[in-house]
Amino acid sequence: IGYANDSSETLDLKPFNGTFNGNGVVIKNLSVAVNEEEGLPYYYGLFGYIGQTGKVSGVNLNTATAVVTENPSPDVTEQYYFGGIAGINEGRISSCSVKNVTVNNFYYAGGICGSNNLCDDETSFGTITECSVSDVTATGCERFAGVAADNYGKAEKCSASGRFVSDKGSFGGIVVNNAAS
Repeated sequence: IGYANDSSETLDLKPFNGTFNGNGVVIKNLSVAVNEEEGLPYYYGLFGYIGQTGKVSGVNLNTATAVVTENPSPDVTEQYYFGGIAGINEGRISSCSVKNVTVNNFYYAGGICGSNNLCDDETSFGTITECSVSDVTATGCERFAGVAADNYGKAEKCSASGRFVSDKGSFGGIVVNNAAS
């Protein structure tokens, strides 16, 4: 739901800008498989890309697997973002939980989102509040964190618990690169 597709000529953005209230329902067994091909969307999760007016709340994700298949070239994987709730968040994610997640070969990976706000400029979009993450395993990921690999927005009142395993790159319990609040 929501995506960004990059071709050699143009970036096609189709963010989710609606409101989604999961009302506490548990979503089980999310599976994402990515083959390296030019023009693919680069943002993956239950929502690929949550736009500035998008709101997601009350989602409980239990067991997710996200894999970039084959051995992708580093210049391509730098664009791959995965989060249990969203690959990229520029809107608001609140009162969500994610547990039992396995992520392979994504550059940016977080239990809630890969990147909270895509830009590091003075404009701050993307809020994650009152979310929890537990038991996440990442292999082949350069940046991996319980909540968000990159945070240029706001992450508040979030928790990460349980078992977290990463085999390379940078790792953070809540965030790896925190350039905001």
